[in-house]
Amino acid sequence: MVIIVIIIIIIITIIIIIIVVVVVVVVVVVVVVVVVVVVVVAVVVVVVVVVAAAVVVVVVIVVVVSPVLVVVVVVVVVVLVVLMMMTKTAMSKRKLPSLKLRAVF
Repeated sequence: MVIIVIIIIIIITIIIIIIVVVVVVVVVVVVVVVVVVVVVVAVVVVVVVVVAAAVVVVVVIVVVVSPVLVVVVVVVVVVLVVLMMMTKTAMSKRKLPSLKLRAVF
């Protein structure tokens, strides 16, 4: 009779241990899955924010800088044309031996 009670207590203890182990494993797996999902969501959010920031920077560059670049290029071209015309006018007025000047310009 005592042996049967001891065997039943051992079986119940083993079942309880197995249940506790299974519950702990399930909890750990759920926690790991939640952490992985949170990390993936955080990475996706960071990537989206970085891409959005890059798009904003490109749009700002295209909208703000390109007209400025166009104005700068136009001003530089106009200045170069005026300088070339002035040097040609000056050379034609002076009638110097202007081969050296023409080679420079």
